[in-house]
Amino acid sequence: MAISHKDVIAYLAIQKTMGGDEIILDKLPSFQSPSFRKTVATLTPNLTSSQAKKKIKISSDSLLTSFKKLTAEQIDEKPKQIIEKKQVNSANRVQIPDFSTLKEFYDYLQTSAIYQNKALRDSKTKKTVIVKHTGSCSSALAVLTMIPTQEDLKKGLVLQGEDGKLLDRMLLAINIKRQDVYCSSVLKHPQLNTLLTWREKLQCKQLMEKELALLSCEMVLILGEKCAQIMLKTGKSIEKLRNSLHSLRKNDILKDRAFIVTYHPHQLIKNPVLKQNAWIDLKWLQELQKNKLG
Repeated sequence: MAISHKDVIAYLAIQKTMGGDEIILDKLPSFQSPSFRKTVATLTPNLTSSQAKKKIKISSDSLLTSFKKLTAEQIDEKPKQIIEKKQVNSANRVQIPDFSTLKEFYDYLQTSAIYQNKALRDSKTKKTVIVKHTGSCSSALAVLTMIPTQEDLKKGLVLQGEDGKLLDRMLLAINIKRQDVYCSSVLKHPQLNTLLTWREKLQCKQLMEKELALLSCEMVLILGEKCAQIMLKTGKSIEKLRNSLHSLRKNDILKDRAFIVTYHPHQLIKNPVLKQNAWIDLKWLQELQKNKLG
């Protein structure tokens, strides 16, 4: 019986979208689809139906191997065509240049494909509106958030409004002034959160890495689960990412910088009970900084 090539592509594409070498089946949006389950059963015959309904981790490489073994009769599009299409997409991955200044970086954003959507343009000037960072490149600590707010958009700077005020208090609690911290967002406009695909957001991660490469900070504090999942290329929850030092080992420039994850101020405002855990994260950050300076 033929299986849908779309389901196969979705199944293989998770290698990119989840950002790892393993796949957790019930993380896939299509997992509840009967046709998708049929695809799972065809590609992984060693799994029982009961196992397939659980959080089973599967090597994405073995899935690709299984897919290549399918015959043209088993699938409604020739496997070779799909595999070649996947390879072309990989080969066409956007190459982002290195930058020597933040001005060069922001000038590049204005011309990059991701920021050309009309929804991002100012109604009067017709120019793309980009929410910029606060702080200095020489700051010892960088703070990252995923998406700027509408308040940030109005002021043109990241982490303003109530979220920014709470962040100020959080930093002051460990004797750090906001002006001594470099703050930025992975996405530079609120609308991008709904306009971009997951793959395009991963391109924004690449851009964020280029931005971080211009900084001298040794530590990066990531605010919120979504930002952490993008930057660390993981599907883990924030609870599993807290209390650990993370690194971007595949990035030669950033591999020695330490990344720490805590709650976003907006989440703390909505759920104050989490503030106690956030305080633990901040005290740990303070201790880590003291050890590095010492």
